[in-house]
Amino acid sequence: MIEFKNQTINLKAKNILSIIEKVTQPNNYESLFQNGINVAEKLLDDCVNDLNYITKHKGNEKETLIQLNDEFALAVSGCIKFSLSPLLTRVHAIDYRNNKQFIGDAKLKIVKATKLMAIVTSLEVSDNARVMIQNVTQILSQIEGKVQGPSGCYIATCVYDDYNSSQVLFLRYFRDKYLLKSNIGSLFVKAYYQLSPILVKLFRNSCMAKTIIRRILNILIKLIQQNN
Repeated sequence: MIEFKNQTINLKAKNILSIIEKVTQPNNYESLFQNGINVAEKLLDDCVNDLNYITKHKGNEKETLIQLNDEFALAVSGCIKFSLSPLLTRVHAIDYRNNKQFIGDAKLKIVKATKLMAIVTSLEVSDNARVMIQNVTQILSQIEGKVQGPSGCYIATCVYDDYNSSQVLFLRYFRDKYLLKSNIGSLFVKAYYQLSPILVKLFRNSCMAKTIIRRILNILIKLIQQNN
């Protein structure tokens, strides 16, 4: 039972839990294979304002907030996993690369799922929930690698220590949603992939360099979040 002492916060929490309960009914499971990512997106839209309010005004009820975050994060990532599972099966098939329609649809799903998982990964959750979330981000990364080919946010991964961290997920979203949609952006990404492994070798052991780059990337990520 998730209960906050403040009545306003408690009502908002109950609203979130009610929305989650409706979405995660067993009779919805079949439709989630097709529309899980869209359902997750709507779930986020419906709950984000209440969740932000609770996070800001939680007071000393951090543990209760973590319980609520667990419920929300697992619901969103669970919906996404339903949609990713058929994709993961398909990308291991030999013939999928010849299906342009499939590749196009898969790329759109990857962009949406990456943004949603970036938000979910940024939440403060329990260790058990974190394991479940990481499982979904790993599946997403596998599909991304198969559909879009070998790629990597080398510098960001180096400074944040995890390719599936919230920060790197936001940058991957920005790459796929915006940079790769233009010729100039695509050239930038190509140059980045060629140069970044060399740069990483130069500053990998420099705490000062990593700190400076992390601060710059944090500003960029904040701008991405504000505009999305």
